[in-house]
Amino acid sequence: MRTPSEHREYEKIEQMKREYLGHLHYAEEEGIEEGIEEGMKIGKEEGKIENARKMKEDNLSYEKIRQYTGLSIEKIKKI
Repeated sequence: MRTPSEHREYEKIEQMKREYLGHLHYAEEEGIEEGIEEGMKIGKEEGKIENARKMKEDNLSYEKIRQYTGLSIEKIKKI
């Protein structure tokens, strides 16, 4: 049997555990969201590069490709 003091200490520790696990879960969720956002950003960039490559194959000017894709002329030249 616990004394009231021991019981309060136990409850305090349990509350700290719950808070820690809550923070851990929140951080994990944030990490997942950031990963998804980064993946989408990379996917969009890859799509722009693929479109620019096709436009170059069709002999569109670098300026037109830049206008349609938002990529820099320098990046378009490297594709």
